[in-house]
Amino acid sequence: MSTSTSNIEQLAINTIRTLAMDGVEAAKSGHPGTPMALAPV
Repeated sequence: MSTSTSNIEQLAINTIRTLAMDGVEAAKSGHPGTPMALAPV
């Protein structure tokens, strides 16, 4: 895997994690643990 592909994948994973945190905070309910842990899958 090339470095640029790894960087793009890591950016996508971090984006999913951030969106999960934002969704939980906006709903004022739930826990972001599962989507944050499973983002790389």
